[in-house]
Amino acid sequence: MSNSLAGLCGKLCPSEKVTPQKDEEMAKRNQSNVSQALKQPAAIISNVVKKDIEEEQKNEKDLETIKPSRGHRERAKSYVQGKLQRLYVKLLDERYLKHKSVEDVLKKILKNLLRAMEASLQNWVIGLGRIFGKIICHLNPLPDLTLLSLSANDISIDVLHVKEETFLNYGETVRNVPRYMFFPNTFQELQQVVHFAKDQGKRVRCCGMRHSWTPVFADDDEILISLLPLDVTDTLTHVRSKHSMAKMLDNWKSEMRFIQFLRELPTEEGTKRKAAVRLGSALTNLELLKWSLENKWTLPWDIIAVMITYGGSNAMICHGAGIQSRSLSDLVLEMEFVNFLGEIQTVSDPELLRSAAGCFGLLGIVTSLTLKLDYMTYAEWMPRKTPMWKSIPKPGTGLVEEELRLKKLCEESYYAEFFWFPANGSTEGYWENCWRNDGREEDSQPLNDQLSSDYQVASTFLFDLCTDVLVPAMEILHDLDANKEIVKLVRKVYSSTVSKAGVGALPESEIPLITPLVEALHFRQGFHYISVREMELSIPIPSTKDGEPDWSIVQRAWWDAIEIIDKSYLEHKFACDMTLEMRVMGSSDSTLAPYRGNKNGTVCIEPVSTSVVPNDVWEDFKVEMANKWSSYVDADGTPLRMRPHWAKENPRTVFFDGQVYTGTDYLKMIYTDEIQEFATHLNTICQAVLWFAPARLAMGFGVRVTSGETDSLTPRDSCS
Repeated sequence: MSNSLAGLCGKLCPSEKVTPQKDEEMAKRNQSNVSQALKQPAAIISNVVKKDIEEEQKNEKDLETIKPSRGHRERAKSYVQGKLQRLYVKLLDERYLKHKSVEDVLKKILKNLLRAMEASLQNWVIGLGRIFGKIICHLNPLPDLTLLSLSANDISIDVLHVKEETFLNYGETVRNVPRYMFFPNTFQELQQVVHFAKDQGKRVRCCGMRHSWTPVFADDDEILISLLPLDVTDTLTHVRSKHSMAKMLDNWKSEMRFIQFLRELPTEEGTKRKAAVRLGSALTNLELLKWSLENKWTLPWDIIAVMITYGGSNAMICHGAGIQSRSLSDLVLEMEFVNFLGEIQTVSDPELLRSAAGCFGLLGIVTSLTLKLDYMTYAEWMPRKTPMWKSIPKPGTGLVEEELRLKKLCEESYYAEFFWFPANGSTEGYWENCWRNDGREEDSQPLNDQLSSDYQVASTFLFDLCTDVLVPAMEILHDLDANKEIVKLVRKVYSSTVSKAGVGALPESEIPLITPLVEALHFRQGFHYISVREMELSIPIPSTKDGEPDWSIVQRAWWDAIEIIDKSYLEHKFACDMTLEMRVMGSSDSTLAPYRGNKNGTVCIEPVSTSVVPNDVWEDFKVEMANKWSSYVDADGTPLRMRPHWAKENPRTVFFDGQVYTGTDYLKMIYTDEIQEFATHLNTICQAVLWFAPARLAMGFGVRVTSGETDSLTPRDSCS
């Protein structure tokens, strides 16, 4: 549960056991919990609601954008002004709470929210998101940042910081309390923090938007550097300020947020134009998206989410989709970072960059990346909702025509991605996002207008809020329900709701929509506001005995996952209650990339679940899924080297080639040669790299671990 919501949800849904014999006490406690949580009279909340309604009524321009009928407007007005206000009043009504719980009220709010979404009343969903967000913001203020004077090398600089504040990542899988969290926005401040850490004998880690699930952040009592302010990385960003996200980023005035066009690169005649563009490590995908549309230079591949920094996504060797795509680290021409001595150092040697570009921040705090961009091309974006068997036929069913179509999708699509939302059954709830990239510029049109983007953000936030409230409610229900029949029913209804809402939110088109490549890559916004559990494993595409790519591995991996998920549903565990996603991509030259050496390409497949799934169920499910995928062999019977994504969750154990490994030991084994190469490269650049590593990230990388006493160790001045 996110920091900003934990307090509210804990108060609304206490975890103590409640028995049926204590109905009167429960009613009083519900009233007390709500009163304490809201800490303000109903009239003030009503004013918040009224103010947002008035703001939305004034926004006639947005209303005209979606052109609702008069009937739609009247229904929307009645919904927001009537039902929503009445539901809020019930939250503070003692008589009502004697018969109904807070959970009942929240369920009604969710039900009416889904009705509003189904009616495509986008403006009112946006308004509803702001109403909820503003109330929760009021109850959960951000900590005050103060200036701390840091002295080193006869220089004293004040840097914004907060002391001993709990850190929580977005996947809610990492929680710790750094001694200090610093917020430098100049290179000099960044260097001064490193000097301070060295003097204090503390290790240093860095974070951006906190979107890694693995423990790559600071340990307890260490130092964490955040390249973005809390009001940007917070889950309530879009309602904490009246400004847009772009404006909030501009207001931060960070020297680590910039875009610098350096030069056009020489290319062979008839090939795509390419350019070297330098990006600040704190720059987000959202900002590069805007710049790309204005300047017509774009990354050839990228992750979907827009609220993530390039320093973070590159450090964890993230990737896109499509057989031509590789990792972001494969696009790096030069990397600049502050090393353990507080000095700015660069690496541009292609051999060393294979390890340095995707090194998880072990070299130091990255300040900039020079990436290779393409001149803008135009996607023929045409997502489809189709019966699954027509797109990914089940192995052994003899659907030759469909198998040939799948082979063509994988080999010829510029982008190849597949989603399934489980509660819809094994053939429905399927979404195919495969497209070519040869559209004409003159036919191009925007993929998302501002209203659509705001709606995606607001609806995603509201979904996450409802999930956060349901988690503690499910814990209470689990204790009350002796036979667990009610728990099973609620989980089934919830999973069905999630699946139907998920597939319903994704677009489809009967004809290709020509749009700039960068918009097709970032087709959905709002992912930043949802907290999920996620494991991604990469499976090499093997060769047939004839030496051709064996695309049947795509079918096997997909349908084996479906079988395990279906079994989980039959057992009423609902381990994967959100989606199963699969992307086909190419290989990579990055030393520790999970896709390295996969000459035919890679199947990247990941189950995604909400936090409603009990942790033990989710952990067992990850192991079962990993064991199935790790059992695959090539045409000669050699086991395929399945490898986890470094930023996503790992299975607790893996059974591979007749032996059981812990998750960490499996990484050491499957990357044995690569880890040695990685260590050699990093030691060539800078001997004390693990001074920047949390202890849990060491994992036997073979690089010398140092304390703050590093005077005898020296980095190379530059590596080019």
